[in-house]
Amino acid sequence: MKKRIFAVLAAAGLCSCANNNFTLTGQVPEGYDSVYLRLPWVEENDLLAAAAVDAEGNFVLEGKVEHPSLVAFSTDEKQEPVATYIFVEQGGNYTLSFEEQGAWPVSGDPANEAMGAYQRAMQELQTSFMLAETPEQQMAVANRADSLTEASVNANKENLFSAYLIATQYAGMPTDELRELVASLSPEVQASNIVAKINEAIDAKAATEVGQPYMELALQNPEGETVALSSLIGEGKWVLIDFWATWCGPCKKEIPHLVEAYKAFHDKGFEIYGVSLDHDAEAWKAFLPAHEMNWVNVIGTGSDQIDQYAVQSIPSNFLISPEGKIVATQLRGEGVMETLKSLIR
Repeated sequence: MKKRIFAVLAAAGLCSCANNNFTLTGQVPEGYDSVYLRLPWVEENDLLAAAAVDAEGNFVLEGKVEHPSLVAFSTDEKQEPVATYIFVEQGGNYTLSFEEQGAWPVSGDPANEAMGAYQRAMQELQTSFMLAETPEQQMAVANRADSLTEASVNANKENLFSAYLIATQYAGMPTDELRELVASLSPEVQASNIVAKINEAIDAKAATEVGQPYMELALQNPEGETVALSSLIGEGKWVLIDFWATWCGPCKKEIPHLVEAYKAFHDKGFEIYGVSLDHDAEAWKAFLPAHEMNWVNVIGTGSDQIDQYAVQSIPSNFLISPEGKIVATQLRGEGVMETLKSLIR
């Protein structure tokens, strides 16, 4: 579909707890003995509530939230896999059920019911997209999906589902339009944990737009030495910050283009600051010489520094001028070479 996932929603589970109870009741299939509610994607895996499941599969979970929040329901003590995400608020009473096809619908308020209806409609559109026989038919389905999302946002501005859709479907929207859309939500929704994280993401995205100054990175190279991005910036230097990983197929397709550009322009002041998001450092180290990645390579996995670049997906890159300004972003294929040709004489 047209719009990309707003990856920074991965932090949307943050909220502080107060004396504001909500209750989730439900029934799970045979084989589960406990259920859990957590603030999703928080490093500490903050547990909101846990409950035992009786012999018939029934459970009652009680938790507390200060603001309307997104929580993760799981049947696994270690949080994975998450069965479903649920919108909760103070005083809410929710009911969760299980369907044979693996869905976990939640009822009890407009937000959760709207999400269920949206997901069912999207599943039908996904089926139509897969069955489409021509690119034109696929585009028509994609347009219907976009229209469904827009209508769902407009119909749910008084509840959390609108914020969830903005967070997951509107990453490509310009920051000023995103701010305007968020401002159109109800005051209660704007006080939610999701909107707080959307606003943080908008600020981060705005900081990486063309014309903005670069932000410092200081990460370790394969030898364990810390290399600061600032050490590469300066008169006559053009630096491409490239976020990638060895496990990323699209990233690997970009490498030959980067190698070509590096060979052509390195002696003229071009440098690459390659930031790997690999978890296997040894695989990363072995990959570099095998693919002629002879530029500055560092590993950024687990570092909070990379958050300031609001990387939503990889590959992702930012070209920095000798003056330390972002002059281009998301260059693909021959884009790096063509841009450098226009900048370096």
